[in-house]
Amino acid sequence: INAEYMGKLFASWKAFSTIIMAMSQFNAACALPHAKQAQFFLNAYWSEVQSESEKFWGFVELMKELDPRKEAGCDLDEFQSHRFLERLGSTMTVIELRQRLRDIDLNHDGRMALVEFLCHRFGKTVEDLVSRPQGTNAALEQAQAALAAAEGEIRKIQDKKAELRALAAGEGVRARAAANELAQFESRDQIDLNRALITAEALVRAARNQGGVPHGNMWWIERELMEIQKYKPRGKA
Repeated sequence: INAEYMGKLFASWKAFSTIIMAMSQFNAACALPHAKQAQFFLNAYWSEVQSESEKFWGFVELMKELDPRKEAGCDLDEFQSHRFLERLGSTMTVIELRQRLRDIDLNHDGRMALVEFLCHRFGKTVEDLVSRPQGTNAALEQAQAALAAAEGEIRKIQDKKAELRALAAGEGVRARAAANELAQFESRDQIDLNRALITAEALVRAARNQGGVPHGNMWWIERELMEIQKYKPRGKA
């Protein structure tokens, strides 16, 4: 075996190893929750896509709507992927949609992750995406945890209201009692939510002021905070 052959063999092995490593990293990104995938892509290509950040928010909201696992999900099956593309204005036939999904499905698992859709939409390769820096820091992680806590308080309030409204929609003593409890619940100071909101606002502000947070992550936590602040009771600080 001559040196030239060995050199070519080594180069081929190195290229193959690079592809395998890139796909491993890409599969890990595909396994992230929908919102994390959006942030992963925004971090990687912020200078190119920052003007479309709000569209990314919409993509995630649509993914969560269509995914039975909601915010905990990471991809869509073929049927829900078709619905996703149709909701974005696709008018292709079923056969054409199926072919487009094959093009989007970069890891060939028969499902569509948001990061796969984004690579297809913006013409990015797996190798280029995973080569871009991500990064995190303690301030970002603390802000993300505080936002998650505030979102949890909001879900608890919404679930309680939904439960009481369902009971109040009935008849009899139990329905009247539920209606009364609902009225009291809606007028009550939501101390835990207020505390969680104040903490989230402070930690997002700290992350912004500290710097060093990837641009995509920073935009996302500020956008999450904006959404959460809609639930702040009027007249409350």
